[in-house]
Amino acid sequence: MKKLFFLMSTTVIILTASCSKSSSDPTPTGDNTWTLGGTKHTVTFTNKGLTSGGTPSTLIIFADKIPVGADPAVNTLNLSFKTSPTASGKYTLIGLGSTPTDKQFQLSAGGNGKAYGYIGVDTDVDITITGGKVKVTIPEVLLKSTTSGNPDQKITATIFEIN
Repeated sequence: MKKLFFLMSTTVIILTASCSKSSSDPTPTGDNTWTLGGTKHTVTFTNKGLTSGGTPSTLIIFADKIPVGADPAVNTLNLSFKTSPTASGKYTLIGLGSTPTDKQFQLSAGGNGKAYGYIGVDTDVDITITGGKVKVTIPEVLLKSTTSGNPDQKITATIFEIN
C-alpha cells in the first residue's frame, strides 16, 4: 500500500511539474517609448481608468517612472478614449476640445512643469490590442504648449500598456 501511495504521489508531482501555464494573450513587445521635443522617454508605468465628470472617458497614462506624490520629474503621455478600445485597427487622433466617438481619441503629454495637447487635424493612428492591452503607434505630430513661454513640440511614439 505504501508503495502504491508513493507511486501515485510521484506521478502527480511529475505531471504537475511538467504542466505550465500558457497564455493565448501575449504581452506586446518591442520599443515602448515616445519622443517629445527631441527627448526620448521609456514607458516604465501605465495606468488605465475611467475619468469622472460630465462626459466620462477611458484614460490611459504612459509614464517614464512610477509617480509618487506630486513628483514633477514624471513625464507622461496620455490617451483619452470614449471607451477603451477592444479591437485592433485604425483610430483617429482628434484635437482637444472635441468629443471623441468610438474610434477616436485625444492626446496630451507633460512633465517638468510643461504641458502639451494635440489640437491638429484628424490623423489616423494604428492601434493594436494584444491580450487586452493597447499598443499605439503615433506618427510625428505637433503638440501645442499649454504652459506660458514654452514652445510647441513634435511627438512620436510606439507605446503599449504594461502590467
